[in-house]
Amino acid sequence: SYQLLNEMEEWEEDTDVLLHHLPIVGCAFRKVWHSETLGRNKSEMVPAIHLVVNNKCRSLDEAPVVTHEVPIYPQDIEERKRSGVFLDIDLPAPPNEGTETDDDAPHMFLEQHCYLDLDEDDYKEPYIVTVHKESCQVVRIVANYRMENIKDNGKKIVRIPKDQYFVKYSFIPDPKGGFYDIGFGRLLESLGETIDTTINQMLDAGHLQNAGG
Repeated sequence: SYQLLNEMEEWEEDTDVLLHHLPIVGCAFRKVWHSETLGRNKSEMVPAIHLVVNNKCRSLDEAPVVTHEVPIYPQDIEERKRSGVFLDIDLPAPPNEGTETDDDAPHMFLEQHCYLDLDEDDYKEPYIVTVHKESCQVVRIVANYRMENIKDNGKKIVRIPKDQYFVKYSFIPDPKGGFYDIGFGRLLESLGETIDTTINQMLDAGHLQNAGG
């Protein structure tokens, strides 16, 4: 409790956001990891729209790929380059939606928790690969397992369990068995569409009557 409420400054505020977000959307995530930049454990509330998982998976542990969309500001990118967390490579500016250029706009990165066979032993190991979305350049690859957790039968490696960074919070399980759960927003969607259609028809009928045909 002391670590969550005092050392991890963002925990309490993120919890408030998560509890408001959950009943509307139906699904939310919390990412917990050790931040090398801050030198402490850190948590982050992740909306379901920013965490991509195959909808046929039954749980995060079974998902072969979990992709987290992470916006990072240029100052933070430079700090990660200087600390050796990111490769020191030039990254193009993010796409500009307006007419003016914003040099401080965040870059979008894709942090993919996946399996790769980098040692070419015909067995894929868990890794975390961070990719710059705009340029598709890989800025970081780090192992997502611990040596003491590797299981073998004395002759070869049998299994390498991955470390789990994400915690899933569910509201109403998807009746179709999908990975993403549902909330009141989805339950009320059809009712909201019916109400909007009815109001539009009433306004159109009133306008037609007032316009005289």
